[in-house]
Amino acid sequence: SLFSTGKQLCANTLMAPIAGPQAPLYSMGAKMLGIYPHVPLQPGIGLTTGLMSYHGKMCWSFNADYDLVPDIHAVPRGVAQAFDQLMEELGIDAAADR
Repeated sequence: SLFSTGKQLCANTLMAPIAGPQAPLYSMGAKMLGIYPHVPLQPGIGLTTGLMSYHGKMCWSFNADYDLVPDIHAVPRGVAQAFDQLMEELGIDAAADR
């Protein structure tokens, strides 16, 4: 049991929303498709989330301490499902822009 290991259980999180450019950017003639920020972990923080807008899209990144958040793979899936549900409720076809 996790409770008997003596480990402090925490899932403190930090989110950094960043407004990015809404015009497309290019590097050596190639159009950038997305910008994914990296938000470093800090002591006591188990999960960081970066969210950057770019050219009409939202680009998400996740960083986690595996000892504190061993199921990190579930986080982006859950965010994507919740986002799709929100867009559906708003009547927006989010899949069309992917």
